[in-house]
Amino acid sequence: SDLSSETPTAVGPGMRLANHYLKIKQAPKALTVARKLQTENPTDPNLLNLLGQVQLANNDAAAAIETYSKLVNVQPKSAQARYRLASAYAVAKRDDDAASELKKATSLQPDFMPAQLALAELSMRKNRPEEALAIARGMQKQPRTANAGLMLEADILMTQKKIDQALPLYEKAQASHPTTQVALTLHRLQKMNGDRKSTRLNSSHVKRSRMPSSA
Repeated sequence: SDLSSETPTAVGPGMRLANHYLKIKQAPKALTVARKLQTENPTDPNLLNLLGQVQLANNDAAAAIETYSKLVNVQPKSAQARYRLASAYAVAKRDDDAASELKKATSLQPDFMPAQLALAELSMRKNRPEEALAIARGMQKQPRTANAGLMLEADILMTQKKIDQALPLYEKAQASHPTTQVALTLHRLQKMNGDRKSTRLNSSHVKRSRMPSSA
């Protein structure tokens, strides 16, 4: 979505052309158009955003970081601008800088879900599941992100092979906002869980049958 509605209508065709080039995988052509538009309108947030996207499409994370830093200067209170900068840092494998910007984004807008999910992903990448779980549980306290928080916590628990704990979270998420994807996940997990319980019961039965009689 647009960061601002201040973009001059005259640049609309140019923005559409740049986006068209991106869509058909002509990133160098998109860069030429986006750079010209932004040079002519140096503080326009939508054009800075477009240029950053095009630079990333051209595998130039360093240039995108510079562009999104300008965007943050133009819109210091925009969570989305901070998120864009964090995304460029992540592409450049500067995870600490990315995390710093994501935290600023969530500070500006506590229920900004893209930043919350990205922060959790970074925590998991650094093998810090407890940090990611804390983010997921925090999301569950906010109405706009509660369901996504349930899903995130369940996904993290699944990476830890804690099916018994993940299953009720998926069930709660599905009851709140039914989706085909969650339904399929639930079906698979319920079958896995049922098979595991059946195996445990059979194993227990075999053990009991092998015990010598006290008679």
